[in-house]
Amino acid sequence: MFQLQLPFVNAQVDSLLNELKQEKTDTGKALLHINIARHYGWNMTDSAIAHATIARNISKKSNFDKGLFLSYFSLSESRYVTGEYGKGLSEAKEALNIARKNKREDWEIKTYGSLGLLYLQTKKYKEAKEYFELLVSMQSKNKNEAGLSTAINNLANCYFYLKDYSKSIEIRKKAIVIRKKLNNENALGDSYNDIGETYFQLGMLDSSIYYLKKCLEIKERLHDDEMAALSSINLGIVYLKKGNIAIAKQYLNKSYFLALKIKSKSYQLEVLKELANAARLEKNSKDEAEFLRIFVALKDSVYSEENQKQINQLQTEFDTEKKELKIKSLQTEQKQQQIIMEEEKKRSNIIVIFSISGFILLISFLLVINNRFRVTIRQNVIIDKQRLIVEEKNKDITDSINYAKRIQEAILPSKDIKYKIFPNAFVFFQPKDIVSGDFYWFAEKNGKRIIAAVDCTGHGVPGAFMSMIGNAFLNEIINEKGTTTPSIILDKLREKIIFSLKQTGAQGENKDGMDISLLSFDSDNKRVEFAGANNPLWKITNKKIEEIKGDKQPIGIFSGELIPFNNHTVEIQKGDALYIFTDGYADQFGGENGKKFKYKQIQAMLLDINDKSMSKQEDYLNKSINDWKGKLEQVDDILIIGIRV
Repeated sequence: MFQLQLPFVNAQVDSLLNELKQEKTDTGKALLHINIARHYGWNMTDSAIAHATIARNISKKSNFDKGLFLSYFSLSESRYVTGEYGKGLSEAKEALNIARKNKREDWEIKTYGSLGLLYLQTKKYKEAKEYFELLVSMQSKNKNEAGLSTAINNLANCYFYLKDYSKSIEIRKKAIVIRKKLNNENALGDSYNDIGETYFQLGMLDSSIYYLKKCLEIKERLHDDEMAALSSINLGIVYLKKGNIAIAKQYLNKSYFLALKIKSKSYQLEVLKELANAARLEKNSKDEAEFLRIFVALKDSVYSEENQKQINQLQTEFDTEKKELKIKSLQTEQKQQQIIMEEEKKRSNIIVIFSISGFILLISFLLVINNRFRVTIRQNVIIDKQRLIVEEKNKDITDSINYAKRIQEAILPSKDIKYKIFPNAFVFFQPKDIVSGDFYWFAEKNGKRIIAAVDCTGHGVPGAFMSMIGNAFLNEIINEKGTTTPSIILDKLREKIIFSLKQTGAQGENKDGMDISLLSFDSDNKRVEFAGANNPLWKITNKKIEEIKGDKQPIGIFSGELIPFNNHTVEIQKGDALYIFTDGYADQFGGENGKKFKYKQIQAMLLDINDKSMSKQEDYLNKSINDWKGKLEQVDDILIIGIRV
């Protein structure tokens, strides 16, 4: 429903105003005023309301039902933006009565949409839902796919506000299908933002980010600054929830720039609130205080502007009505002067009353703020006490996690074992948190040297639990059972993960598991066997890189069909370099534009440094990723293993 502020709107309005000067009939004037209001739309609601009001007054005097319907409908749409929802509902119901009186189903359909949106804003979600369900039925009957997609999308909003998020997503996807079919990118972007907000409420943050980024991409391409600002705010909020403060701030700053550009103070206020939240999470009290100061100042200015805006609107309505009276009603100079004096007196009284009311409201607002300030001081004392308790709890938790780290390090193969089995190799291992969801694994069994790079679901404590399970199962399968064929190892590992996590494939259950690259070297060192779950093997020979892809399935249950893993035999020769890895290095954000490092850049770097020793390659990888990351937060655990044959 959002509208773009098009550069040619003013030219079109000027053209319509010129037509208005030439128009002689009342019905023609009413329709021109309505058309002008439609062109102003949501970008200039004051002007839209003024022209729709004139059209309504002319249509009433002329008993012009079409003009009366369109003017009431236009007014109700504008109230959705200004926040005057009570007026909007009243005007929408007037429009509906006119539509029913004239037996115009097309008018009814338009009005149902406006009523539904206004009921949404007044938090009467069940009433809104009834109107949108009626709209879905009518648009389906009329085979109006564009209107149907809008009705379905708004119905999904009702379920969202009713907190039935699963139903909201189910319905929203139907709107997305129709909008894709119609190739309506602008509306599709709106749906992507809405479904992203819904996934956020479900705690599915990665899915939320995926759809919000799709929305942002479309809106930036279409130069829809308003929706680009909204999706950027939402991305900032999601990344704050994930704890990625640096990335969150990038999106919030982008949104603030756009909010300033489109002069949206509501978005500015939202961004300032989230930037203050980010500063609080960073324990940067100076920035937090500054953001809150700007927030309060802006909120005060918005209040003052709204007060003046209402007075100016009364002035506009008075002036337009006065002009109509001059043209239509005044027959003599004496009568004209009398009416003008009466209207001037009325206007003065209205402005005085409004100014006094505004002053009273302002005083009340200041009293509320003062009372809130006192409450805040008392709360700060309580918060300080609670903070000490939380800090103590955090210390206990951190101590426990540090102890878990020592346990995890003890389980991982030591460097002595690594150099004994693979004397010319490196392991670049950089966990995101204290403990890691990535782990490496070495063994020597039945004349085979085996090495694996494993990426478990998640990172931090949840990932570490999975890594310990995976480590234990690899020990059992290889060291105890003597299995050395990579594909069979992965098949058995998957069976054990599914059994131990009680995975059945049911909808909504956990899909925890791991991605892995696993190598088994023959004793003669002339060939290596490889199997992979989602992750590949890279081989560099004579400055040329070859990728042997793993299977597109994880170790664990997933939505696709479980098939046995493929075993690859790769010929190798002295001097070849083999690399296995997880996705953390490629997915790290950084550089000048805050983008991902990506696999192609890793390949180019490995080709460039391939003639260096393995220890120097490890140092180079370490420096490169930390320079790339800069001040941004590490997004995932990082693991790259390199082996020189």
